[in-house]
Amino acid sequence: MNKIKVYGKDIEDIGLIFLCILSSFFLIVYNGNNILFPFACKSPILYITAVSLIFLLYLKYIVEKKKSIKNIANIPILVYAGLIIISSIVSKHQDLVYWGFPQRLEGCFALLSYIIVYFAAFYLIKRKKLYSIIYVLLAFISIVSIIGILEFYGLSPLNQSFKIIRVGNNFKAAIYSTIGNQNFIGSLLSLCLMVSIILFVSWKNKFQKLFFFMTSVFIYSCLIVTRTRSAWLATISCVIIFLFFLIKKKYIKIVWKKLLVLAMVFLIITFFITITSEGRIASKFFALIKDVKRIELASENMDSLGSGRIYIWKNTIPLLKEYFLFGSGPDTFSRVFPYNEEEYLKIFGDSYVLVDKAHNEFLQIGVTTGIPSLLAYLLFIAVIIFKNGKIIFKLDFFNKYDSLILASIMGCIAYLIQSFFNISVVSVAPIYWMMLGINQNLVFKYLDSYNED
Repeated sequence: MNKIKVYGKDIEDIGLIFLCILSSFFLIVYNGNNILFPFACKSPILYITAVSLIFLLYLKYIVEKKKSIKNIANIPILVYAGLIIISSIVSKHQDLVYWGFPQRLEGCFALLSYIIVYFAAFYLIKRKKLYSIIYVLLAFISIVSIIGILEFYGLSPLNQSFKIIRVGNNFKAAIYSTIGNQNFIGSLLSLCLMVSIILFVSWKNKFQKLFFFMTSVFIYSCLIVTRTRSAWLATISCVIIFLFFLIKKKYIKIVWKKLLVLAMVFLIITFFITITSEGRIASKFFALIKDVKRIELASENMDSLGSGRIYIWKNTIPLLKEYFLFGSGPDTFSRVFPYNEEEYLKIFGDSYVLVDKAHNEFLQIGVTTGIPSLLAYLLFIAVIIFKNGKIIFKLDFFNKYDSLILASIMGCIAYLIQSFFNISVVSVAPIYWMMLGINQNLVFKYLDSYNED
């Protein structure tokens, strides 16, 4: 029997299994007995998956003896990976850089694991198997969403020891589901909602349409109850881009009924949640309007805007110069951010708050791993978006693979928009990097007219 067929097929199937694990069990695993950080149980799964995937990638390369796809995006991402390693080696905070801050766990090993997941989704999985990952991902994201919705209404299907420590017995104060924080859930849902919506609108098969419609409903409902304004903004922005695409390609005439049904259902959901939320949704919306007005009036007291984000950003920017070359080390933000008891009390209402993230993905990268690594990451993203931009108006929206190209890049753009106000976390970031890999997998097969049906 041909050696390539034996090992090649098995390698791809095993890789698919590991990515499906990241899209399922990884998302819902939760350790309620850990009262400090019940989400730490996700990290071992990520590391085992990453080590397994890099081994499979190596086997695929030596067995098939194929030249790797010439993707210019590989250069900046490998530079980024190298700079993460260098930053870790030269950092003064060796107790944190490799495994990360105890409640974040996003050190060198986690960051490198994300990149491995990207390469695995790009190179390891056949095109015809990619939808298996998408179905699994959206199904389990729906479970995460249902848990979050129940939690919002005071029902707790999980052992919420961590939440009791954070907010007491008021289970309506915030939602955590199995992800860790409503902002983190929002970042994950904004990515997945765009994927689900676009696939619902593009597919004609009744079963698939029903599946994507139901997942869109669950994900959207949970997105509303997260009260995460950055995720709302990201979703609205990407919906506008998607509508522009449909109008430009004149698909709007074909799919307007689906869009209308979805819009009406979403409006009903929004109305129902708003009137049953005891003012929690409306207050968040009005807080957003209030923040916008303060910005327009150039209010002197702007540091508290965005739950203190303006204050954090203002004090983070000077750190970029201080840690310009290699940064302070992965996940060491808590060690370098300046502490001021009086200002903390004024901005956060608590002088003991620990600021361990920049609440801006790009500032976080710049401070912890250096400006060159930030530029490498930005170039990597720019190349991917540019490649998608070149083909996006050539896509056949009703081709299941072409529609997934659009869905995956729009999901990633939603994640990038919200990341300007949010942070990367172990419980969410692997899904984003996997979606980037899926997108590049499809884009290059599209460009090469490669058909593995």
